[in-house]
Amino acid sequence: MKILDVIQGSPEWDRERAFRATASHASEIITPAKGELSKSASKLIAKLIAECGWPGKDIEEFETRAMQRGHELEPIARAAFATETGLDVKEVGLCVAPDNICACSPDGLIYDGQTLAAGLEIKCPLKETHVAYCLAGELPPEYKPQVHWSLAVTGLKIWHFWSFHPHYKPLHVIVERDEYTAKVEKAMREFVDMYREAYEKAKRDVFIPVEFQEAA
Repeated sequence: MKILDVIQGSPEWDRERAFRATASHASEIITPAKGELSKSASKLIAKLIAECGWPGKDIEEFETRAMQRGHELEPIARAAFATETGLDVKEVGLCVAPDNICACSPDGLIYDGQTLAAGLEIKCPLKETHVAYCLAGELPPEYKPQVHWSLAVTGLKIWHFWSFHPHYKPLHVIVERDEYTAKVEKAMREFVDMYREAYEKAKRDVFIPVEFQEAA
């Protein structure tokens, strides 16, 4: 695993993520219940390969108020996590797996001295969602593929899930590698093989040579 020193949300970060399958794509690649390769994976591959052929966004992504709120609260939530747990949390750009296709952008990496020990996933949901998470007291099922994808990309043994709302107690769940992680790693390898095969076909049958692109 390599860590790219780019600022999350920056143009450089966007460029590095554009053609890679990241943890935010995990639910499109992995079935939440079984951790197997999803039928929707081929659709995502087409989207990622399109970025290889002609990088850039055709339509500006729409950010809801809830998403904006989450981004605004994330630094506060990260500081609260560090204070509550006493762990050394560092912000990071992009973690890339050895296959150079799969990646994740953790909300923090946790160090024990100089040793990378764990990762952190932060969510700052609306109050009713946060309360539901707290009452359940476990990793929300909708984030299971994302968290285990991050474990698979980084090779780490532990990932912390932190749901934060400023008016309620936080939810802290420690997720460890297990059989589901192994299934995600297997599905990830299958996905990478599909991606590479599709990319080679795209080079032959889809992409326009650069000199013709520039003339278009």
